[in-house]
Amino acid sequence: MNLRNLRLPFICGALVMSSLGAAPANAEDTVCKVVFAAMTKLATTPSHTFLTTIRGAQKSGGRLSESINTGASRYIQVNGKWMASPLTTKEMLAQEEENRRNSKELHCSYLRDEVIAGESTAVYVSHSKSEFAVSDARVWISKRTGLPLKQEIDLSSDGQQSATHYASRYVYDGIRAPDGVKP
Repeated sequence: MNLRNLRLPFICGALVMSSLGAAPANAEDTVCKVVFAAMTKLATTPSHTFLTTIRGAQKSGGRLSESINTGASRYIQVNGKWMASPLTTKEMLAQEEENRRNSKELHCSYLRDEVIAGESTAVYVSHSKSEFAVSDARVWISKRTGLPLKQEIDLSSDGQQSATHYASRYVYDGIRAPDGVKP
């Protein structure tokens, strides 16, 4: 498995941030800044991410993966096996910044308030386009903590007719490294 394939489960926690593209210079700037801030906070906060990936025309099922950020180390689960992540938080944030700079189009907007697992959230949507991909995302950000609790992204690239759907759920309590895996 190459590094590109290993990176997907690791960066899923910040996929919205990297798919949003460059910060716009218009009134939407404030809305996008809220989303960017939440995704940066996610990247730097101990968390456990559960990701389901559904490719193309596939309607259900999908590939499940996980990542854990303990604050000191990052871990990804690949083919059911846990391993230390090949990327540091600093490298991941640098890649996301580069992705934002490469964006050609970006729109963010507040959609509505919603309760997720008893937590009040604000739901934001975004649409972005770069020379490589088109992304439509939705993220639920806790009003109490400013952290995302859930996100869904439809991403199409390289002329794909149907998008890949990513659905992530984030847990922030009881975070610890997977058993038997060294950083």
